[in-house]
Amino acid sequence: MGQQEGMRRAVGLFGGGLDSLLAFHSMESAGVSVEGVHFDTGFVRDAHRDQAHAASERGGVTVIDVRQRYLEEVVARPRSGYGAGMNPCHDCRAFMLARADEFAARRGIDLLFTGDVIGQRSHDQSHEAFRIADRESGVAGRVLRPLSASHLDPVVHPAAVHEDEPATRLQGRSRREQLRLAAQWNVREFPTPSGRCCRLADPAFARRVRDYLEHCRPGELRAADIPILGIGRHFRLGWDLKVILSRNEAEARRLDTLGSRLGRCAPADLPGPQGWIVGGSADDGADADIAALLARYTPQAAPDGLDVRLVRGGRERIVRARPVDAETVALWRI
Repeated sequence: MGQQEGMRRAVGLFGGGLDSLLAFHSMESAGVSVEGVHFDTGFVRDAHRDQAHAASERGGVTVIDVRQRYLEEVVARPRSGYGAGMNPCHDCRAFMLARADEFAARRGIDLLFTGDVIGQRSHDQSHEAFRIADRESGVAGRVLRPLSASHLDPVVHPAAVHEDEPATRLQGRSRREQLRLAAQWNVREFPTPSGRCCRLADPAFARRVRDYLEHCRPGELRAADIPILGIGRHFRLGWDLKVILSRNEAEARRLDTLGSRLGRCAPADLPGPQGWIVGGSADDGADADIAALLARYTPQAAPDGLDVRLVRGGRERIVRARPVDAETVALWRI
């Protein structure tokens, strides 16, 4: 991604997927000197995040941590609401463009580009969605979308820069043309193009994020709390009491690292799931509920109950409980 004297310069949003890779190749093929930026929101799927970090290590892409700001400004309070899950697509797009513009300005660059494909997602990849995002982020007239250049009108793609773009005509949900271009341009390393890169569109994860936001007091939102939402089974036992149970040893190891400051629960004398306790007070009623939940998910629990070791609030105790009934588990499950 070197620059020759007199070359036009542009900053591209690098999401880590195939569309991003093709957009960068397209711009470079058109003689534009490109620099990439990836904003780590904490909600990008692992494959796309890893691709962005790998590109950063090779040079040409800068990774910037915006997790806390993104959680507070976009996920918790989207002005345009959410998509099917907890995905604030319109606000996210405007946020990313605004941050990319700040990044570009520090480098004396005023031209941006993205890997958007018109019609790939009807909710946020339409002429109107692009127009709104560009206006709200303050970058109207300075954003190129090279993969769909032929389908975009001059308001979205200003004529002054249109001549610098390669003539690509991608549109719609099919990825066939992207794969053809990848083969043609020898682009080989990319995540499987199957669905969104944002975890907020996943229904199960979205429920947990919604629950987290609903039960956080003002000023308590922490980006560091988000990774744990994607691991194990989650249960809401009270307004300020949540329990997370591991499903296997790998999850237990990850939860042990991420939840090192949380309360713990586990079968006292039998193998079984490990539990992490979020919030709540160490009282008899809450402890009995936690123990009953753990007994429900311990296959070797005796019919008359299970001894559960709980460590929280600076004390350790053994609580014996029978497995909670299925109806209650369904009410607790997030």
